[in-house]
Amino acid sequence: MALDVPMKAAFLVSEPALTRYVESVPGEKRWESRRDHVGLFTVSRFLRQDGVTELVTADSGGFLEECGFAYVPQRGARLSDFSSVDRLTDRWYAVCTDFD
Repeated sequence: MALDVPMKAAFLVSEPALTRYVESVPGEKRWESRRDHVGLFTVSRFLRQDGVTELVTADSGGFLEECGFAYVPQRGARLSDFSSVDRLTDRWYAVCTDFD
C-alpha cells in the first residue's frame, strides 16, 4: 500500500468509521473473513490479538503481499511482525505483510 496523498486522504476521511468498526469487534478473535465496506475501504479480514486489531483491505498489496491497517488503542501494545509499518495517527498504522 503506497502511502501517497490520496491514500492518506482516504484514510483520514474513513478514520471515524474504521475506529467505530474496530471498537465493535467483540473480544479476541482469530482471523475472520468479511466483506465489509468501512468508510472508503473494503475490509476483507480482521484479527484482534493482544489488544491490537488488524484490518486487511481488499485488493491491497501485490501478488505476495497484503496490506491494511492496524489499530493500537493502548500505548505499549506490540504490533505483529509486518513487512512495513507506517504511522498514520496516534492509534492507526498502515501495515503490509510480505509472503515471499
